[in-house]
Amino acid sequence: MQMITTWIKRLSRARDIQTAKSLVSAAFTALSDADFVTVLVAGDELTAHSFETTSNLAKKYTDDEFFWLSPNEAIELAQFLPNNSPNQAVLVIPIKDEKLIATIWVSWNNCPKGTEPVVDPLLILAQCFLIVLKNVVVHSQLAKQMAERTSNLSEARQEADAANQLKSRFLSAASHDLRQPLQQISSLIDVLVRQSKEQLPQTQLKRIQRIISDMNTLLNSLLNLDRLETGSIEPIFKKIQITDIFDTLKSDFALQAAEKNLNLVFEPSPVTIISDRALLLQIVRNLLGNAIKYTHLGEVRVSANQENDFLILSISDTGPGIEQEKQASIFDAFYQLPSQHNNSSGFGIGLALVKALAQTMNHPITLVSEIGKGSVFSIQLPVNNSAVDELHNQDDDIVQFPEQDNCMVLYLEDDDELADSISTLLTMEGYQVITAGSSVEAKQVIDEQQKIPDIIVTDNSLDAGESGIEVVQQIRIDAEKYIPAIMLTGYTERTVHQKALKVVQTVLSKPVDADDLLKEIDAIQQDNNQPKPK
Repeated sequence: MQMITTWIKRLSRARDIQTAKSLVSAAFTALSDADFVTVLVAGDELTAHSFETTSNLAKKYTDDEFFWLSPNEAIELAQFLPNNSPNQAVLVIPIKDEKLIATIWVSWNNCPKGTEPVVDPLLILAQCFLIVLKNVVVHSQLAKQMAERTSNLSEARQEADAANQLKSRFLSAASHDLRQPLQQISSLIDVLVRQSKEQLPQTQLKRIQRIISDMNTLLNSLLNLDRLETGSIEPIFKKIQITDIFDTLKSDFALQAAEKNLNLVFEPSPVTIISDRALLLQIVRNLLGNAIKYTHLGEVRVSANQENDFLILSISDTGPGIEQEKQASIFDAFYQLPSQHNNSSGFGIGLALVKALAQTMNHPITLVSEIGKGSVFSIQLPVNNSAVDELHNQDDDIVQFPEQDNCMVLYLEDDDELADSISTLLTMEGYQVITAGSSVEAKQVIDEQQKIPDIIVTDNSLDAGESGIEVVQQIRIDAEKYIPAIMLTGYTERTVHQKALKVVQTVLSKPVDADDLLKEIDAIQQDNNQPKPK
């Protein structure tokens, strides 16, 4: 049995028909002392003729696991079987898988009838041979498919590479051909600017200069995007003073913001970062240029704040905002937001370039935006080498869109049933609601949330005779933050309302209409730029 196991293991490792045939022949010879063993397989070029010659006989016995050749059958196959003699015994084992796919022929030269060897070990090996044949077929088919697919992929890759090279050559040639007339126009405009002394022509010429500058920026963006996609740009990391970046931005964009009557605010930091100055400036210039371009009222703010080993450089605006479902798309090449977002046309290249540059330098970008409130683009910049390594090893998408928290409402009410009903109402409207019946409970639930509520709605009187107004004031002191509040009260006296309005924004008399309460909460959100419910 051990010898059979050894042969089975060796046979199971065969990966082609010829190896399997050789192993079966050797195994049969070793286990049965056979004088002659041959293995015929359908479709095998080396034995195809012999298989066809003998298959008609074997097919007559396909229902049997094996059969012994009769003397007459042995005579018929005398040319195929060597050493044909009266005492020769010939064993045939058909190998079937729905149909006959192979035969194993074993003969003994001196084996009188009745002295035939035991065939059980040989039948076990024959079954293993069938499994190996099936595996070889599957392996061969898979190898063929892999070869075909590899060939197809290789051809597709070659076609893609050729297309990319063609695109790069086109962009390079187009850039050269377009820059020449642009340079000529620009030079002529410069001459006209110097020659003209009247204000109106000066204004028109300045506009033409800006248009030419925008066209040149577009060409540079196209070329840089192509070079980034092909890996032709290698960043050169150095230590950079973030104040230097801010000074450059202020010089570049102060006039543009002033022309739109926008308040351009810079909040720098003395921190040194590690980045490629030229590439980082391209990112920030694109983001700041977009912020000014799409903001028509209010301000654009550029700030830098250190968080551990990173500096977060943010560009925020009070523009129209970007719908959440479209935020990922704006970083795709040539994608443009619908025209209602702005009155300026563009080619949708800037943010695609920003994403490619950020990817090249491993500078993650986050976008938080809300319709009607504006947008904040933030860049995570390393301040030391360990932070550089950390960003390099990150597998997250280079552009992130963190979910904005729902507006949190703290409802102060000592009547459990009333607290439950108002809480349910606000939750249905998309607010995150926490409730408390006293100052102690309020402190506990705020600590559990690890977040300061955005709005407080309070009853006039709370548990143990506590004043809702006083609890609101205490929460503000603990939070070191002014939190807007609404008071609900059953008292109608004017003095009660006047006293409360020194602390809260609004006083509503019970029974409170649900629409009135929601309207007041929404008004506070609008006034204080609080996050809207989802």
